[in-house]
Amino acid sequence: MSVSVASKAFKILVLCAAPLIALSVQAKTRVWIDTDPSIGILFHDVDDGYALLYALNSRDLEIVGISSVVGNASASYGFRRAREIVSKFGVHSGLEASDVYVGASSPLARVQDLPPAVGALAEALDKSALTIVALGPLSNVALLIENYPHLVPRIKKIVFVGGRRPGQRFFAGRKISHEFHDSNVERDPQAVERILRSEVPLVLAPFELSAQTYFNAKDLMRIKQNGRGGAWLVNRSGLWLRAWQLLIGVPGGIIFDIFAVGVVTQPDDFECARGKAQLVAASVRDHTPQLVFSAQESGQVRYCFRQRETFKSSVLDGIF
Repeated sequence: MSVSVASKAFKILVLCAAPLIALSVQAKTRVWIDTDPSIGILFHDVDDGYALLYALNSRDLEIVGISSVVGNASASYGFRRAREIVSKFGVHSGLEASDVYVGASSPLARVQDLPPAVGALAEALDKSALTIVALGPLSNVALLIENYPHLVPRIKKIVFVGGRRPGQRFFAGRKISHEFHDSNVERDPQAVERILRSEVPLVLAPFELSAQTYFNAKDLMRIKQNGRGGAWLVNRSGLWLRAWQLLIGVPGGIIFDIFAVGVVTQPDDFECARGKAQLVAASVRDHTPQLVFSAQESGQVRYCFRQRETFKSSVLDGIF
């Protein structure tokens, strides 16, 4: 083959491959993660830590930023913890510690000054549309909507760990009757109301979804074998697992937040219904609002209620 013919053949090959390369790049979902990690605090939930590491190592996500919010821990603690996770294990994601921002340190009604996270999220949206994965209370997202209303159309959807069906209560355990609260809703219901009014597409990853899967000691040991990040997580999960098994009396712990990431990365592993959601008072005595979903043919809300076993397998075999 002559040089000129070989050169033409190479150009044709490059032209044919270019669309495939472009499709590969476009396949990544551009996301911002808003989180309240408390891993490392005695007996606190560890699920945000698992969700962050799972997201950082996902080939399906382009994470453009991470923000902390007050919830399971203070916004300052969550900020430091998220930065530590990114610094130690975020090399494959392209993120750096400087891409983590401190967010709201109080619920929406008590915020006086805009935290750095809100401005950073606004800059990211100004560049391109994205999906917001909200693992904690919605305070930062509500502040963004209030202060940058022109950017609301750039939010493709918000995936939120919260919500329930009408009349639903959350119990777990055989040794004690332990009722779980929808803490991300209850800690800042005003922020939830602001999101609902914005009519941004909302995807709920509720307790009903995550409570279908327990992670026991054997599962954690499997995760521990999947890289330094897995070992880092599991080494900080011992007391958390014992609390679930010994105090609540269930086979393992629930890693709530990782399912919100899964809804984005592996949507085929989840069954969801379409409808509407609203805040309603729990009872005459208990005025704590609940985010209640009702199935309807129309509506901007999707409620994910069932998972396939393939998702837990992908978590156990994931790169942490």
